[in-house]
Order: sequence, then C-alpha cells, then structure tokens
Amino acid sequence: MTLEFIFGYRAKESRNNIKYLKNGGIVYHSAAIGIVMDTTGNTPTQKFFDKHTDDITCLEIHPDGVKVATG
Repeated sequence: MTLEFIFGYRAKESRNNIKYLKNGGIVYHSAAIGIVMDTTGNTPTQKFFDKHTDDITCLEIHPDGVKVATG
C-alpha cells in the first residue's frame, strides 16, 4: 500500500494523542497508522508506520523527544 497523505486522526476514544517531537515534527495516529508530520518546509510531508494490525489507541513519546511508542 502506498500512502501519500492522511487527513484526520482518532480523537473520540483516546486522548493526548497528538505529540510534538524534538525536531518540531507532529506525531499522531489514524486507525492503524502512526503518522509523523513535518511542517518545517514549504510543503508539509508525512511519514507512516503501518505495521499495526488493529487500530492504535495510545501513543507516547520517549523523554529524548525522538522515539515514539504506539499500541
């Protein structure tokens, strides 16, 4: 599957699900996809983690501001 851009995120059944990375990126999830959005350039870009087999319901950032855990 090739993803180009995902709009929206899961908010109804989870909270605190948008976080900021050390480099200014934004991390969040939508369904079973983890998304890292880079808004520092002229055109926003997204990177995806698509290895989950069910919806993501939790997300946390490591204290180093770089690593992300989803479940």
